[in-house]
Amino acid sequence: MSASSTSPDPQIAQRVRQRVARERRRRFARQVAFFVVVTAAMAFVIVVQRDTRTVREYYGRAREIARLLEQQWQQKAIPPGELVPADPQMRRMLARFRFNTSYAVHAGPQRTVGVYVFAEPVRLFVRPAGRPVVVFDGRHFEARWLDEDELQRQAQALGIDWLIETP
Repeated sequence: MSASSTSPDPQIAQRVRQRVARERRRRFARQVAFFVVVTAAMAFVIVVQRDTRTVREYYGRAREIARLLEQQWQQKAIPPGELVPADPQMRRMLARFRFNTSYAVHAGPQRTVGVYVFAEPVRLFVRPAGRPVVVFDGRHFEARWLDEDELQRQAQALGIDWLIETP
């Protein structure tokens, strides 16, 4: 055997090096793409969770208002007026809501009326902006979350069109 037959061909060695380098670049690009996709997915999940928490928090405030109104309604059997709580934290929360002073006149079994509506739209990242609303159907107080578009459509029927600014 001659020495030339056992020594590697320079062209083959060059092609092997190029192929290995190409594979490394591909692997690196795949890892970068995977990292970007996973990071974007995690960011999306975090934003969705933030929106969900925000809606839950504001809706919870409206539920608390509805619960207090319902208590007064059950005790007195007449629709209560605007809440004036002794608790300063509750007063601060109510200050962010607008009260429909004429809700009791318009409410009844055939008509649900808005009692309290959050003063401004709650801006969210993924979901459309919305507001918590407390409604009265003549029998019970109930909290609802309405997307801003839905609120604009229902505002007149709920008797709260004068409480909200139209875009």
